[in-house]
Amino acid sequence: MKNSIASREKKNLLFCLALLVVPIVVYIVLYIGVNVNTVKLVFVRYESGKTVFAGFDNFKTVFAEMFGTKMWGKMLLNSIIVFLFSLLKTPLTWIVSYYIYKKSYKWTNVVKIILFIPSILSIMVTVLVYSYFTQSAIPGIIEAITGNPVPGLLSNPKTRFITLVMFGYWNGFGSGMIIYLNAMSAISQSTVEAAELDGVSFMQEFFHITLPMIYSTFKSLFIVSLTAIFTSQFNLFEFYGTSAATDVMTMGYYLFKETSLASNSDFPRIATMGLIITCISLPITFAIRHLLDKIDPMEN
Repeated sequence: MKNSIASREKKNLLFCLALLVVPIVVYIVLYIGVNVNTVKLVFVRYESGKTVFAGFDNFKTVFAEMFGTKMWGKMLLNSIIVFLFSLLKTPLTWIVSYYIYKKSYKWTNVVKIILFIPSILSIMVTVLVYSYFTQSAIPGIIEAITGNPVPGLLSNPKTRFITLVMFGYWNGFGSGMIIYLNAMSAISQSTVEAAELDGVSFMQEFFHITLPMIYSTFKSLFIVSLTAIFTSQFNLFEFYGTSAATDVMTMGYYLFKETSLASNSDFPRIATMGLIITCISLPITFAIRHLLDKIDPMEN
């Protein structure tokens, strides 16, 4: 009997190990291996197809580019603006999610589907539809009303950045709503019912029960959005390919574009950029996370 149990446990262990082999190998190759190679690239350069130790020359080159040109300042500003707009939609996402969570009507299910459609569709389909409306439909309507020709909103330097920001606002609204709606649905109904018996109003429940209970979800999404300041390409590649104008570029898009167009000799410079951005973003992210943990309403 003991031998049969031991044999079964051994088979279960082997089965679990077999399931873990592929993800472990992928993690080692695509994460650890890639990052080790990135650190190696930081200290080398390519000359005539040969790898030569470069010391800190790549850092000097990248620091001169990042802190000595206006382009990087503009890209950082654009990335921060995108982040702030993602925060601005959070209260509206809370309100819409809460209303759907509390008022379960047939039409609220339709609203969920309509708001979530951009997240379901391929990003290229969404971009094509949005481009048509902003480049042709809206300018056409304005021209019909005013009688004056109007350039497309994505091609006009005065309007293209805010048009792209509004696309990000609209495209990400549905996925955020679903995440918060799921978090609200996980709130214990006994807590809600006890609050209702005590005479808590609709809005009191929202501020004093629902928001504190979904704070951990907000914290996770906030940290992800914060890291996106340095990594998000802001769907610019889908709109412009590798030819986006400098005035709309973000840091993530610049790194994405440089990597996609790079030759072997460019990789040490790009790897150095990535390492420097990581060194800047890592302490900021941990500091913000520590601050958010401190003000967690469920812990105080």
